Amino acid sequence: MTIPLHIIGGARGLALHRMMRDAAPHWESLSDGDKLQLIAEASVVLQGAQMTQDKWMRPGLDFARGKMIEELGELQEKMGDLAAALGKSLRWGWESVNPDLPVEKRESNVAWARRAMGPIKIEIADVLTAIDNLEKELDKIY
Repeated sequence: MTIPLHIIGGARGLALHRMMRDAAPHWESLSDGDKLQLIAEASVVLQGAQMTQDKWMRPGLDFARGKMIEELGELQEKMGDLAAALGKSLRWGWESVNPDLPVEKRESNVAWARRAMGPIKIEIADVLTAIDNLEKELDKIY
């Protein structure tokens, strides 16, 4: 799979590159569900790629502060999913699955934890972009 990362650029381009690099050696051994999950995560990266471009950032401290709060909230949400997966793995083990889910939706706690880590990497990149913008705006005033 060839993706023109120079078009995406920035933190999301780097996140997509790492996601594809990590999956490539194991692609054939992945289940169809895991392949679909990876494609869906890559799609999220690509859809959001434009939002980190400078043209979408607005000048001013209020915008930068709002963007920072938004990105921290999104990171917190993604971290909650990982914390839940890790908590279940501590109580029930890595290989345990949720018996209340339909069989086709079940995944081991290790698969859940791995799946939850990908979006966190993307959100961390977004937080770093927001921090850079907030620092730039603070430097203008203070």
